[in-house]
Amino acid sequence: MMEQLRLFVAVELPPEVREALAGLQKGMRPRCGPGVRWTRPEGIHLTLKFLGDVTQAEVARLEKALGRAALGQVVFELSLGSTGFFPNPHRPRVLWTGLEGETERLKALARRVEEELSPLGFHTEGRPFTPHLTLARLGERLGSAQREAFDSTVQSAPWRPGHPFAVDGLSLVRSHLNPAGAVYTCLHRAPLTTAPVR
Repeated sequence: MMEQLRLFVAVELPPEVREALAGLQKGMRPRCGPGVRWTRPEGIHLTLKFLGDVTQAEVARLEKALGRAALGQVVFELSLGSTGFFPNPHRPRVLWTGLEGETERLKALARRVEEELSPLGFHTEGRPFTPHLTLARLGERLGSAQREAFDSTVQSAPWRPGHPFAVDGLSLVRSHLNPAGAVYTCLHRAPLTTAPVR
């Protein structure tokens, strides 16, 4: 039986952006109490598409598809935005920070990824792409008082949007789950380019 690889397509963040996000988490963590699972800074990615379990044999086709998706896409700039919750502040399940800057270019890049992967059998997302970086997840058993306290902590956190960074490529990333948490490995990177893909 072929080994299954758990994969997703992402824009990887530079170290200084991860450090800024780690600082934000560090400022909130002591006041949030138990029941909050914080994303490790090294594991924060700008995910464009989750692929799920894929065989090793399919990786080469995915690499070529990402090359086509990156073709003709110019390098653009994003920066970190304000924080928010999914699904909403009254029922927070996921804490995230948004993105600012050339977000229309990012959405166009995500559409190109969808267009190239759909013929390979990957389901096209029905929901619109919402650019964000996940900072933490809240357990389902948290009471309303703790959720309100969490919301208050987030709102009062000293956070200034900014930290611009360039988006210059697409990464095919493997997520390997183990008891200590997921380990991420970049299997392939397709730089944004206006040159033909050979």
